[in-house]
Amino acid sequence: MRSGHLGKTVLVVPPVDADEIRQRWKFVADALVSAGAGQHPLPADPACVVVARVCENVGPMTAYCADRRDEATYRAAVAAVLG
Repeated sequence: MRSGHLGKTVLVVPPVDADEIRQRWKFVADALVSAGAGQHPLPADPACVVVARVCENVGPMTAYCADRRDEATYRAAVAAVLG
């Protein structure tokens, strides 16, 4: 964040259970606020998110959700988020 690269931050959510993902997301959201990045809400339930990209300004992230967490899903989500 100090280097101005917040807008390049991509978060890949591991294939763990829904409660673990929600706990991890709360930690990340709190860390962003603590670092001075402001609020960056997810536009979906964290448990469905496979990959998310942080916006440069305060605002919602771009999130890619999926029903499955397999290699093909992660490849497609990462390719989509990187454009």
